[in-house]
Amino acid sequence: MDPLPGHYLVASMEGSVEKFNSENRLLSESREPERERKSFTAALLDEIYIGRWAFSPSLRYERFENDFKGDVFFAGTSIAPAPENNYDNVSPKLGVALTVSEGVTVKGNVGRYFRAPDLTELFGDRGVVVGNSDLEPEEGLNLDVGLQLNALRFALLGGVTGFFEITYFYTDSDNLIVFVQNSQRTSMAENVGRATIMGVELSSAFTSASGISLSFNYTYQNTEDKSDVPHYNGNSLPDRPKHDLFARLEKVFGRFSVFYELNYTGTTYLDRANFKESRRGAVHNTGVTISNALFAGVKAGFEVKNFTDNQVKDAIGYPLPGRSFYVTLTWKGLM
Repeated sequence: MDPLPGHYLVASMEGSVEKFNSENRLLSESREPERERKSFTAALLDEIYIGRWAFSPSLRYERFENDFKGDVFFAGTSIAPAPENNYDNVSPKLGVALTVSEGVTVKGNVGRYFRAPDLTELFGDRGVVVGNSDLEPEEGLNLDVGLQLNALRFALLGGVTGFFEITYFYTDSDNLIVFVQNSQRTSMAENVGRATIMGVELSSAFTSASGISLSFNYTYQNTEDKSDVPHYNGNSLPDRPKHDLFARLEKVFGRFSVFYELNYTGTTYLDRANFKESRRGAVHNTGVTISNALFAGVKAGFEVKNFTDNQVKDAIGYPLPGRSFYVTLTWKGLM
């Protein structure tokens, strides 16, 4: 039977089982009890087309069954988990798109969201991340509105084609999960009572007939801790930099391709009190790839990452590698 005109109905189901095992070789009883999470997701999406309008209402059901029996070895650094903890959640969402003209689209989405803490946030990695088994799921409202320009053509620039997209986003979250660094220079995930995140994302990609391509993605976000704790209320959220940029420039010379990449992350905070700053700055990468290097389907590459040897740290304050060299060899062929 053919679907109704203007409708496209999609139904999906997914199930998974995750297990966490930890071992401390300094103790005689070195293994903690196995922790297990079973999850099930069912979703229903209907795409409706009426003239230049497109509507996509959806409904998502999630079920999480946690079996976290047993105490932890490091009672001073990780909270003992509840034996069993189950979550059920239903999240509605609505997407709307309007085709203004050929290649010009205005679109937006609004809906509830739900995210259960993952196993690393709950139990850590016995390294720089300490587990917090007392975490609650985060949930809230997501909203975004954007303008998309496709198949842009610039004849005056030698046949350059590409796209451009700008999106405004807003999130109002309860129990938002953030990583916070403590005085021991380790990080633990914590729930923020309430928080808001708003910002703008720009993305674009252009390619010229001469083999030059440029792509970039820039995000500006403003975050605010709206919890009931007076000395946190109004602060910026940890691990949420205001500025984040990725850009890539590439030029093709026959079988050779030379590229340059820029990753820039603005200053962020490591704690909710906004006392500890993390300055990452810019990381520059460059490299060259050769197609069909030895025979058809083989690509060889040489890359220098962070070639200015900038001493950067990740989002939770852990030092990242300085100048690094990589040689790669990949093969894609038909079996």
